[in-house]
Amino acid sequence: MRRFIGKKWLFLGVLLMFSLCWTASANADEWVVDQAQELVDYGFWVDLASNFERWQEFRPSQIKLGKLDLRIYRVGNPGNLILRMTNLGGQAIWTETVDISQIPLGANWISVYVGSAIYLNPEAPYKLYMSASIVSPNAQNRYFWDGSTSSAYTRGITDLEGSWPGYDYGFHTYASTSPAAIGIDQAQELVDYGFWVDHANNFERWQ
Repeated sequence: MRRFIGKKWLFLGVLLMFSLCWTASANADEWVVDQAQELVDYGFWVDLASNFERWQEFRPSQIKLGKLDLRIYRVGNPGNLILRMTNLGGQAIWTETVDISQIPLGANWISVYVGSAIYLNPEAPYKLYMSASIVSPNAQNRYFWDGSTSSAYTRGITDLEGSWPGYDYGFHTYASTSPAAIGIDQAQELVDYGFWVDHANNFERWQ
């Protein structure tokens, strides 16, 4: 029995090492720009979501989204920045609150990591929403999402399509083309006894 248990421990150890190595390799993503609109000549102010939300539509070409860059102009103390992403059906698939301390005054590109990567359907439309955590009291305490009135981005529209057709906000989406991470889902790794296996006509072991 001792020899039998030793073999099981060896097998489990090899299996665990393989799983960890595979997961680490899959998670070692190198993010590259997938979708982008970098031109900036005008910005629109951002307010509490109950008043209105700014949004930018985009269509990814890759399956795995891990990071966003957003062109934000901050004036004064407008609260935190609230982001969310929805799919074609309008369901929220990601939300994030960016603390005001992470957003410098003035105009800057702000990078936001999505945490666990979001898996998207390539070529399907998604919307990235932006709002503030408080009502903007005046123009001296406000966020602006900068963009371009002469954008060449053709893979999505914005909330301003009706009044400012052709306008797109400044953004980057970053994707990875590496395989999806594969990790352990369910497991029982403790071992102290084993039961013998016979022909199925006699009996079968099951878990």
